[in-house]
Amino acid sequence: MADTMYDRIEQHVNRVQAELEDDEVLTLYYYLPSGESLVVTNIGYHNPYMMRFTGTDSAGNDCDVLCHFSETNLLLRRTRGSATKRPIGFTGSAESESKPSGP
Repeated sequence: MADTMYDRIEQHVNRVQAELEDDEVLTLYYYLPSGESLVVTNIGYHNPYMMRFTGTDSAGNDCDVLCHFSETNLLLRRTRGSATKRPIGFTGSAESESKPSGP
């Protein structure tokens, strides 16, 4: 479930990024239940239900959000001009991050 949400977000972000004009920047925002927005710099998930978003709040604080995939409220905003490019990373499953590698 969360993996499907993750895949759809990644596909949509990649499609929109491919359509950007040279002077456009794409920013991804996550909205907290309080209405505050976070600028998302990285997306991951924990199956079956949890999404993970890392980024910064309006005060510049680093944030790490875990939420149920059904509570995910995102906004992709295209801006022109002097906006700073922020790459949007996709880390995949947290389960694959925590598994030991090697024999």
